[in-house]
Amino acid sequence: MARGSGSVGAVRRRRLATMLFAAFLALALGLWLRTEAKVRLVERSYADQTERLRALQAEADRLRLEKARLNDPAYVADLARTAWFWSKDGEIIIRLAKEPEPGRPAEGGR
Repeated sequence: MARGSGSVGAVRRRRLATMLFAAFLALALGLWLRTEAKVRLVERSYADQTERLRALQAEADRLRLEKARLNDPAYVADLARTAWFWSKDGEIIIRLAKEPEPGRPAEGGR
């Protein structure tokens, strides 16, 4: 009889060990899944920030070029005429209508 009760105890210990191992695996899996989700979020954020950095660098380059061109008096005069319709003394600025795109009627016409 001692032998029979010993085998029951061994079976119970194996069941307990199996349940503890399953609980450990469930906790480890949950931790791993949360970590993977955080890693994906950080990677996505990194990609977004990298793209934003490229766009900002392109904008900074464009602004540097514009700043350099603003030191040219001819460019500034042309910009004043085209953007703000400023003129020199005695000049008259006449704004011409743009040509319509192919397949599109001119403004005001049908």
